[in-house]
This record gives sequence, C-alpha cells and structure tokens, in this order.
Amino acid sequence: MILKWISTLFLCCMSVWVHAEIYQWKDAAGRVHYSDEAPDDAEVKTVTPNTERLGVRLSKPDESAAWSEQALTNKKPSTGIPSRRPQSVPEDASEDDLCEGVVGDCFTEQQDYVCKLRFSLPCKKIYHWKVCLQQDCEQKDISDRCNSPFHLLDRRPPVLTGLQMGRAMPLQALVSERDWQCLVQHGFYCDEVASESICQQRFGQSCSALKNWADEARTRCRKQRGSDCDDIDSWKQFRPLSHEERQKAGVRLATGGSTSRDLLMESLGVEQDNPDQYPQLRQALESLTGLNIRDRRRRFDCDAEWKEFKPR
Repeated sequence: MILKWISTLFLCCMSVWVHAEIYQWKDAAGRVHYSDEAPDDAEVKTVTPNTERLGVRLSKPDESAAWSEQALTNKKPSTGIPSRRPQSVPEDASEDDLCEGVVGDCFTEQQDYVCKLRFSLPCKKIYHWKVCLQQDCEQKDISDRCNSPFHLLDRRPPVLTGLQMGRAMPLQALVSERDWQCLVQHGFYCDEVASESICQQRFGQSCSALKNWADEARTRCRKQRGSDCDDIDSWKQFRPLSHEERQKAGVRLATGGSTSRDLLMESLGVEQDNPDQYPQLRQALESLTGLNIRDRRRRFDCDAEWKEFKPR
C-alpha cells in the first residue's frame, strides 16, 4: 500500500515537472535566458519543453544547457553519431551568429570535440576571436588599432594560418557529410590529407601519420599518464602542428630567445600597418574561420581566457 502511494506521488510530481512553464527572455545585454521563474523586469514568453528530454530540470546545469541548445537550434538531442547533413544550408551560414546570447553554451559536445581536434581550442574561442579582439581594443580606446585589419590579423591565434583561408567553420551544418566524417576522425578536411607531397610540405609528416594522430595521441597519453586519456583535453597537445603555425607561435633559437614569422602576412606582401592595404587585409580577415565583424554588433561575453590574444 505504501509503495503504491509513493508511486502515485512520484507520477504526480513527474507530471507537474514535465508540464511546468518555461520562460524565455533577454537581459539588458541581449543575452537569452531560460528559467522556470519569470523575472519581473523583462518581457518574457512561454516555451514548451520537449518531452523527448522528459521536460527541463533547470536546477541542473547540464540539463539546462542542453535545453538552451535545443531551444535555440531546434534540433533533436544528439545521439553521439553524426547525423546526415541538412539538405540545404543558407548561403550566409558561415556568417550566422551561432552563439548569439549564449556564449559557451551554443556548441554541442561533439562540435567542441571537432574544434579541439582541429585547433586544440573549443569552438567558442575559434568562433569569437575577431569580435573579442576588436571588443577588447574598443574597451581600451585604442582607436588607431580598432579599425585596423592588420592589428587583428597580427594578433590572431597562431592556429589561424593560411591553411584555414576559405575553410568553413568545422561544424556539421557547414561542411559536406564526407568532410564531417574526416573532421570527426582526425580534425582535417578530407583533401588536406590526400596528397603526400602536401602533407610533407605543410607538416613534415606522412598523410597516414596525420590521419592517425588522434589514436597515437591517446597511446602517448596512456604511456605518460596511465589514465584519463579518453578525454581529448588530456591528449590534444599532441596535435600535429604545421610549419606555418610553429613559425607564427615562435621558434626558440639555439642561442637563446625566440623568433617568429607570419607566413600569412608575408604571402599577402604585408610587413606593417598600411591603410592602403586595408581592403586586401579585410578580405583575408573575413576569409579566415571565425565570426566576422559587422557594424553595430552587439557585445559578447569575452572573458579572461582571451588574454593571450589581446593587443600588446
């Protein structure tokens, strides 16, 4: 009898939970929020939880983040297996602001995995480097640098090399199904590891070694650490670096100190900040992976993790 009473009470509670009101609103900065309590100082609208997720228990951060992602993208929960690419992708998909209002919560776990395979960085950091560099510049009121594409290119993450020019953000909706499979396996687009001469020229390694670097990295991790090697954050430091990335990051000299070369800038024939070359520099800036800068763009949550890319 007691067991029956407890079961009845549990089902009642589940019913209330699943059908609870979920509210969506924007704060003063334009960020989107979800909660089971409506704020008094904002215009809210009611949204319906997806029963495939058994409602939304907003007191649990992981489930709340998952609900936010689903509500914003209108996608079904990920099964961990790459689904088929959408039949049609908007022409300006690479310009879409995928993280509007929810910086850090808009990329799925699998998307972040691919970003780390390719860049050793989470998608958020790769996607927002341009706007965050400019935003930091504006906050410091360095007006002569804020409008300079040279300034932004010069201080970009070293991994954003000429190899990334014209490449889409490595997310499933933006690439072919075949490229998505390659990116999920080793972080390279399929054509990047198809020519032995190019693999040697860019990385000094065989295409086979580049294709299998993730498996080898896990093995190296286990030899060094013995555990915790299923998480990519434990072995992403073994990602192959291109010659260009090494040069941009800086190479230590045998005599002490270090030296760096920006091969992308050299390929553009640019040695210093020259307004006459701004059209060419802006074109290069826009063709690199990441959210491009637009006039009157809303502000983003660019936090302390950007300090290594901030203006000197």
